[in-house]
Amino acid sequence: MMMTTYTLPDEVILEILARVPEAPALLRCAATCKQWRALVADRSFLHRRCPYSLIGSFAPKRMNRLLSSLVPDAARLPADHVWPLTLHDGLLLLRLFNHNPGQQIDGVPLAVCSLLAGTCDVIPPFKRYIYCMGHALVSSADCRSSFKVLMIEAAGDDGRDYDLHTFVAGQRSWNSPTKHRCRAAVGLLMHREAVVCEGRAHWLFCASPMFHVLHVDAETGRVSSTKLRSPISSWPHVDGNLQRDRSRLATTADGKLLSLCLYDPGLQLVEIWTQPATGHGQDWRRTGVMDLKPILGQAAPYTWLGPRCGNGKLLIKLAHCHGYIANLQTGTMQELDNMSCSSSTAQDAVCMEIDWTTFFMARLASKTSISGP
Repeated sequence: MMMTTYTLPDEVILEILARVPEAPALLRCAATCKQWRALVADRSFLHRRCPYSLIGSFAPKRMNRLLSSLVPDAARLPADHVWPLTLHDGLLLLRLFNHNPGQQIDGVPLAVCSLLAGTCDVIPPFKRYIYCMGHALVSSADCRSSFKVLMIEAAGDDGRDYDLHTFVAGQRSWNSPTKHRCRAAVGLLMHREAVVCEGRAHWLFCASPMFHVLHVDAETGRVSSTKLRSPISSWPHVDGNLQRDRSRLATTADGKLLSLCLYDPGLQLVEIWTQPATGHGQDWRRTGVMDLKPILGQAAPYTWLGPRCGNGKLLIKLAHCHGYIANLQTGTMQELDNMSCSSSTAQDAVCMEIDWTTFFMARLASKTSISGP
């Protein structure tokens, strides 16, 4: 007697797969056969199942546990503890700490983790880390290698000379530093982590009452600077730490232009200034104002601007255990309650936003052993 084989229509299988509760279980379903993999890999299906982004922050206090849940390779890192430095395009730069007194390392150990692929690359220790002012991580979208790590070091007393240190993925050592001189002193560095936009890394400096942006081309290493005039006309002369807390570079929603965000604690407003689309030396325009009164209330806690969270978004941190992701274009805010409760480590948090569909597709592509008819 011959047995009859019945095959469910794709539409029915998709309805079943849409009800799989967790992403790991959905990955296992995709590994069942080629037909199911093709159905799961359809971007319209994934977007229907989960139309939002993964939003959160890497804070030093919770770093190891969160990292291991996202990056399986992190468990093999030669470190007792890791510290997040910066995140760009799904790549996370880490400082590694190993408390083994018998292990002597010449320099500061670093690693680059891919949140999309779930892999980690330990790179050669950087010997000049304690002398460097700022760091940047650029991806294959910005240069011709899978990633580059940039470290910038002040090389003179007049604030115009800089040494640029570069590590390129796949190399055995850091490149020899290149020396650069700016036309004018750019002042006090506001934040160590750079904002990467249109293939260049950008650092914000303040020489009161002016801001400057220092630019480094990710491909050529060319260094240049831009003076910002209009945004600073009413900027008060305040302590450098307060200036850091109240100013941040971000990008526009399309990721093509830089934005400067300035927080006025008296008015509880964030002003958004955007660079001109063409030309250099032009005044930046005020393109938006965000009112923070709805989230701060009358008795506002101490508030500071955190790093950008994807294009057109910025982290606003409060003095207690949570913050908000602010959309600079629409003015909407999304509460984020997984910040570290230590204000000192919350200041060092690195913000993350990854499109869930892109994240799932990258993990699905890493599963190569697919059985099927």
